[in-house]
Amino acid sequence: MKSEETFFRTSEYCKNCFDCDKRSELFYLLDDREIEILHEKRYEVIFNEGETIHKQGSSASHVLTVTSGYAKLYLEGKHRNI
Repeated sequence: MKSEETFFRTSEYCKNCFDCDKRSELFYLLDDREIEILHEKRYEVIFNEGETIHKQGSSASHVLTVTSGYAKLYLEGKHRNI
């Protein structure tokens, strides 16, 4: 269940994915048509401190990128947790 503070949006500060200064290096492998598709389908999610972004072991239906702020990575292993 999402917190009331978490919401989906397209930022007014990010006009397009072609000129984005926060674009991951992985996206430079895409051609212009693929970037256009990415731009048309993208949305941003704002998370509050302590909220779970993605749970280990579950599948992701989208590409997840962190463009600002910090995220804590917690991995559960067989013999230890990191």
